[in-house]
This record gives sequence, C-alpha cells and structure tokens, in this order.
Amino acid sequence: MTEREKKAEELGCKLPETCGFLGWRCWFKTKCTEEQLGMGVVTLNPVEITSGTPAAEESVEYMTKSECEDWAKTHTTYTWKSADYNIGTWSDRPKGCVLSSVNDGSRVFYNTIPNTPMNCGAGDWKCIQKSPTDN
Repeated sequence: MTEREKKAEELGCKLPETCGFLGWRCWFKTKCTEEQLGMGVVTLNPVEITSGTPAAEESVEYMTKSECEDWAKTHTTYTWKSADYNIGTWSDRPKGCVLSSVNDGSRVFYNTIPNTPMNCGAGDWKCIQKSPTDN
C-alpha cells in the first residue's frame, strides 16, 4: 500500500485517480484533495536522461509512479498521459518515468514493463529521474 493510499484510508476518502470517468466512483464517498493527502507540492527537480540505461528501481535516482505522476501533473509544460491509456506496459520505451520527445514533446508516461531492453533516448523517449541533489 502506498503512502497516498494509507493516508486516504486514514482520512476515509478516495484517491482522485480512483474516482473514474466524471468521478462516478466517488459519488458516495468523498474524494481526497491533494492538500489532505499532504502531497500538493512536488519539490523534485528531475533530470531528463537522453542516453544510457534507465535507473534501477532500487537506485536513489529512480522515480516511483506516484512521484512521476505528481511531478507531471504539477509541471507547467508536461502532461500526465499514463491514465489516458489504461495500461502501463509498453515494449517501445524504457521502464519507469519517461517523456516523449516527439510531436510536442510534453507527454509523460510511467512504464511498468519488466526487463525492457529499451535505453533512455531510444525511440525518442527520455528517462525522467531524480537529480542526485533531490535525495
């Protein structure tokens, strides 16, 4: 259970991302606000990696899905897209938090596919990782 899920359970509310289309799953239970969850401000300053192996999950540079999503949703230029596609396993991009550098270059996804051979920069995908100064 993530920290957000624990906090929502403690507060007796539903996470915004679980409310579904038009919030229908939250009609009978209050939706948590980011302020309630204590996660309204993301202070990460991630870096875009254009080549090499993506950060391993156990490394300090690795961004979790919730960190990736929170960062993308609060960024002035980027748009969180993983929720729009309902799946998070793509073989054409690196694992973890990735940024598309094609078209408008502003779409952020979180890829959960295990053991992908794709490196940062492959197929126009940049890896988004924590800067060593964020840790």
